[in-house]
Amino acid sequence: MNFYSEVILTEESLALSKINAVAQLKIMFGIVLFLIAYSAKANASPANCPTEFYQLPLPASANYCQIFDQELPATLTYFVNTSPSEARNFYINTLGEPDKEFTEKGREVMLYKAGMQTIIISTDKQGSQIDILVQQ
Repeated sequence: MNFYSEVILTEESLALSKINAVAQLKIMFGIVLFLIAYSAKANASPANCPTEFYQLPLPASANYCQIFDQELPATLTYFVNTSPSEARNFYINTLGEPDKEFTEKGREVMLYKAGMQTIIISTDKQGSQIDILVQQ
């Protein structure tokens, strides 16, 4: 092995460690969001939900709302006593078809305004948890 080969291997190792670090951050972020949402449900009042969040509507049945930032980017998490498909239909009926829609780890992800507004719908024991992320 010559010096050039060692430099290439070192660069490849560095690239792989960066990829692993990003994957670990994504996993940790997911765990943190779950814990925040769980904590929010335990500590939130059912009657503290707005009717909209940065021009994205919330259904009248939204409860246990938790806003995580007043300035953009901002996140709101809430719960509804409806199925994920009913929650999805609420947003399609009020906002239209999303720019992009996919399922990630059992959660329905809907992207609006070129991904600047993200709605994530997941199953909860009593209905659905909705996470809204507004970036701009």
